[in-house]
Amino acid sequence: MKRVHIALLVLLSVLATGVGLVSAKDGKKKPNQFLGSAEQNAKTLIDEGRQIFRFDTYGDEAFWTGQLHIQQAASTLTPATALSLGLKVDSAALSPSLIEAIKQGRVNLNSPAVTLQLIQQNAVLGVVGTVSKGRR
Repeated sequence: MKRVHIALLVLLSVLATGVGLVSAKDGKKKPNQFLGSAEQNAKTLIDEGRQIFRFDTYGDEAFWTGQLHIQQAASTLTPATALSLGLKVDSAALSPSLIEAIKQGRVNLNSPAVTLQLIQQNAVLGVVGTVSKGRR
């Protein structure tokens, strides 16, 4: 499955590079600009990689929820424990009110409900999930 994603990423980068071959005005090739900007291509690939790392599940939802029942563990995991295990939180994904509450010490980092709130806000790096009320 990872090979498919890598192949797609390579294909997208080749296609993005090929866009520079055709002029928008006259459809003729531009000999000096056929590769485009190397810096822009690198930035695009980095941005795409970040998106994949943050939000792609690689189609293994059934394994994590069906076989490992990660949703049961997540419903009892505190943010303090998650952070001590190496999980990272993207502060840019947090709401301004939650950031302010954390700064003021009003967030209980020993509450599993806060972990679920972080997951709902897509703030836990490498974790994509939905939270359903009343389900474990």
